[in-house]
Amino acid sequence: MIESSVAVGLGVAIAVALVYIVLGLLTLAMRPAWLFAADLLVLGLVSLGVPVTIAGLLGGTAGPPAFLVPNLLLAILALALFAWMLVARIRVGPWGCRKTAGD
Repeated sequence: MIESSVAVGLGVAIAVALVYIVLGLLTLAMRPAWLFAADLLVLGLVSLGVPVTIAGLLGGTAGPPAFLVPNLLLAILALALFAWMLVARIRVGPWGCRKTAGD
């Protein structure tokens, strides 16, 4: 039997993964303009993993490096995309957000 705290953690992880999948599918469809802001927020939150993962690697308390290094690389990629999208938003607005025929 799974402990209740583990079950809650798995449930939260599955819910967050579903939100990411839905946002990704909506982004691929390029529908609402608010998705640019949602993607920017998600990338900003993921990029917070850079200092956390570096601290874990230096402290040696966050797990094996085989798990931390890919996490660090993905967080650095998210930070670069976040910065790029933020600069684009400040300069020209939400690129890639088109008005559809019904708008």
